[in-house]
Amino acid sequence: MKDHARQLASALATILDAIEEHERHRIPAAQLRAFSLNELDAMVKRGDQLIEDPVGQSLRMGVKQIGRLLAENDFSFDEMTDVLELAADSTQTGNPGMRSYIVDKWWDGLCDKSGAILWVA
Repeated sequence: MKDHARQLASALATILDAIEEHERHRIPAAQLRAFSLNELDAMVKRGDQLIEDPVGQSLRMGVKQIGRLLAENDFSFDEMTDVLELAADSTQTGNPGMRSYIVDKWWDGLCDKSGAILWVA
């Protein structure tokens, strides 16, 4: 693995550690409810998730940014997977499966320089 890939994996692991720590101390939502696609679209456009959990959403945007950096620097899908696995597995107390799920969700739809979809969750 390239040094740049290891550095990005380390940064991703740090963000995942912070997400897990944030989630441990976060007050759970009062209740769950279902939304129509129109309601969900309106919530996203208003930034409801960012308003309700600015730290958590900002951390997740960091996960997305690392994915973009990998894609923009011509990392292949396999190389990106290696970075994800290194970051997900570099935890003493966290859940590697949950860490992989977070990355998979936030890398969904990433494209390479040609515009071809590189990552599909």
